[in-house]
Amino acid sequence: NYAAERHITVVPEIEMPGHSWMALYVFPELSCTGKPWKKPDTVAFEFTDPFCAGNEKTFEFIENVLSEVIDLFPSPYIHIGGDECKKTPWEKCKKCQKRMQEEGLTKVEELQSYFIRRVEKFVNSKGRQIIGWDEILEGGIAPGAAVMSWRGEEGGIEAARQGHHVVMVPSRYLYFKSAYQYDPSTVPLRETYDYDPVPAVLTDKEKQYIMGVQGCLWTETVYSDSIAMEKLLPRLAALAEISWLPAEQKDFSRFISCLPFHYQRFDAMNWNYYLHAPSGMEDDIFYTDRYLITLSSEIPGTEIRYTLDGSEPVLNSTLYTGPVEITENALLQARAFLKNGKGSMVRTAVYKKVALKEPVNPPALRQGLHLTVRKGNIQRLDQLTSLPVTGQGNISGFLIPDSLQGDYFAMQFEGFIKIKKNGVYTFYLRSDDGSRLFIDDEEVVNYDGVHGAGEVSGKIALKAGYHAIRVDYFEARYGQILEVKWKDKKDGDKEPIPASILYCVR
Repeated sequence: NYAAERHITVVPEIEMPGHSWMALYVFPELSCTGKPWKKPDTVAFEFTDPFCAGNEKTFEFIENVLSEVIDLFPSPYIHIGGDECKKTPWEKCKKCQKRMQEEGLTKVEELQSYFIRRVEKFVNSKGRQIIGWDEILEGGIAPGAAVMSWRGEEGGIEAARQGHHVVMVPSRYLYFKSAYQYDPSTVPLRETYDYDPVPAVLTDKEKQYIMGVQGCLWTETVYSDSIAMEKLLPRLAALAEISWLPAEQKDFSRFISCLPFHYQRFDAMNWNYYLHAPSGMEDDIFYTDRYLITLSSEIPGTEIRYTLDGSEPVLNSTLYTGPVEITENALLQARAFLKNGKGSMVRTAVYKKVALKEPVNPPALRQGLHLTVRKGNIQRLDQLTSLPVTGQGNISGFLIPDSLQGDYFAMQFEGFIKIKKNGVYTFYLRSDDGSRLFIDDEEVVNYDGVHGAGEVSGKIALKAGYHAIRVDYFEARYGQILEVKWKDKKDGDKEPIPASILYCVR
């Protein structure tokens, strides 16, 4: 009764049909192969095989587990997962193919719908409703089912329009395992706070199906309670205002001004929490003459201490009072401190005085880029040339053609970029999976490997004129994203590279 007395409903989640390797390891007879699942040595990351959807013992096992769970938890909802199901084993499984034939199913996606709806009927027979990640919408669900929209808002919008209750949890804003600052996976506190879980595109009637909002902390990379608390705090304070404060009353400046009071409560409870490091520093700064370093802290009541001698900043290090001028290579380290002595992470930046890269003299050019497409499964871009070429042609910019749907392909964009004025340029890659960018055969940005969506950047000093540019990209599995942007001045906004300055050989 502990949770119920505090008006808290604990919703249990039993993941299916994917994300079930622990069950399949212990009960291999419930898999399509009949063997314990093991991650292939040849890949860095791999979703587990699913339960065998053609095996009646699978559903007997699941129903027994759910019966015990339902007896333990009084929640009206039972979460059955339904996300990120690897379906390729079903394509090769004789039992699953027999099931599809018996049920008149033509695609393995329909087999997942059969699986979810069969489990849903069982849960309903126990007087409960299912709730699941937005993938359970595929193929249709019963009227009482609820949806957690994690891949964005689209699933939640579609569910609300169908009359299903929805919990909004788009990973872009509400996945708390992400970094607060200075990381490809960063979810800034401001973006979390500003999120509105009630999409404006819904009608007033449809908006009534938005039950609320949820923050998720997945702990596969969280190794202690202290790290968990740092990921959660102060994000939970932001989540509380998203959940309970009318949207028109939200004010990030007011919220930030209240954080020192929250910190006092966290200290009294002996909870760890994240203190934002100083802003105004990037990993590598290139400059050609002189540079003014301007630091700031968005948290009221903090002071910034910094060093230029390679030592870690402490409370008696130099106090930042205004811009710091440098004219040579420099290593700056800075931390924000609260009055109680708690310090932020150390933020380090390297400042490099560089010469401008000379332009090249290309042959006759025309607008656009040359694109080479390859097909196959790789895990890193140094394997790209091992894949067979399946297509070549010209393209207007750094785009994934509509014809390239699905998984396991790679692309190489090659051409020239016309730089209009001397300066230091920042290039950004946002991708899922690996990508890298070269200027004049010099690697500027590297975001290689199998990973989810994130963004990294790099800088290079260029003279006006033409410079060779190349972007390599590969898609392994589950989501394809490639965005190439740049910033052509220190205080400018990053934006897509204009097609008008991209050229290839005629």
